[in-house]
Amino acid sequence: MLTEKTFNAEAVALNYAEGPASGPPLVLIHGLTSRWQGWLTVIPDLVLRWHVFAVDLRGHGRSGRVENAYRWVDHVPDVIEFIRGVTAEPAVLIGHSLGAVVSAKVAADAPGVVRAAVLEDPPAYVNAREAATSFAIRFRAFRDIARSGVSFNEMVEAVKPATAEGDDAAARDRAMSLSLIDPEVLTPSIEGANAGSYDSDAILPAIEAPVLLLQGNADLGGAMNDEEAARAKSLIRNCAHVQLRDVGHGIHRDRPMEFRRVVTDFLESL
Repeated sequence: MLTEKTFNAEAVALNYAEGPASGPPLVLIHGLTSRWQGWLTVIPDLVLRWHVFAVDLRGHGRSGRVENAYRWVDHVPDVIEFIRGVTAEPAVLIGHSLGAVVSAKVAADAPGVVRAAVLEDPPAYVNAREAATSFAIRFRAFRDIARSGVSFNEMVEAVKPATAEGDDAAARDRAMSLSLIDPEVLTPSIEGANAGSYDSDAILPAIEAPVLLLQGNADLGGAMNDEEAARAKSLIRNCAHVQLRDVGHGIHRDRPMEFRRVVTDFLESL
């Protein structure tokens, strides 16, 4: 169903998986510390009507590394180059977390390459509130694990406290992702280096394409609270907003059926 390939962007080689040409192009962009395989819960449905491309961002999965260039904005040129060089026509972007803020800026900076965007729980304003501290603590722990050089089994045990109790499969998946990343991809989020270079209040109004903003529950770990989601919605000129209150940050992973339903409704409206 999917074939892994490499695209040589100007700054880095990007690993990606491509599905059959079942329709218009759709690009999946994962979150921080993840990789393209994080979309496998929803890819089987998407490939029925879309030409799916799932990308490993720089420093993640099997993509190349770039020294001292892992801020949110640093990923944007890679994705723009990828769309222009691989999909050959404007694509729908579906981004989770880091992938969502990257997708938003791609849509703002290069409107000609984006047909529509699904922003899954983007941390668009997290740097401006106390939640940034808890995220930084968690990311520092992940960076320490990725730097440790321990065996895979030891890494699985190390990440278990950050996964659902008893979910050994999720722990193994997290450990695999951490074993493949450049640990420095976490440094900008730990040190707050994204805050000065990414201005959501300027980026969101510049998006011309239709947007689906998916919000999780901040009390369950979601990256956007209600005030921030309302602010984002008010700034995006063509925005559908859906909140799922029974899930936190990982909507497509933890509630794949609901994610597929909402995203399918949006995609069929394009």
